[in-house]
Amino acid sequence: MGLDALTYNDNEQEHKGFADTLGQMQGQIIKGTLTKDTSHAYYAGHELRAKGVSFAGTYLKKDCAGKGKTANGRSQNRIIVAIGTDGKLVEDWAVAWRHDDRLLQLSEGFFKRAKTMRDYCSK
Repeated sequence: MGLDALTYNDNEQEHKGFADTLGQMQGQIIKGTLTKDTSHAYYAGHELRAKGVSFAGTYLKKDCAGKGKTANGRSQNRIIVAIGTDGKLVEDWAVAWRHDDRLLQLSEGFFKRAKTMRDYCSK
């Protein structure tokens, strides 16, 4: 079991959107403005556990730009990060969740691109 990896490609606008959303989430978690109590941020993680992925802590999610919309007009893509039981970000781990139930582990390139947004949002 496990997750398929998604390798970052700087020529893909969707990948840039994933990375920017990831950085925004990371910065907000570090700053304390994104928590499990933030409206619509909590993610139970049922789909992850079904794939054999589990952390001691909580998952947070955020819709992000990308290809496609659901019937209700929401983005088909979400970024999921984990926070530990201490409320701190689990570093270097994130997943793109597509509403066709694909969960894709984000590669190192996403985190490199995310750093600028993370630094900006954590101030």
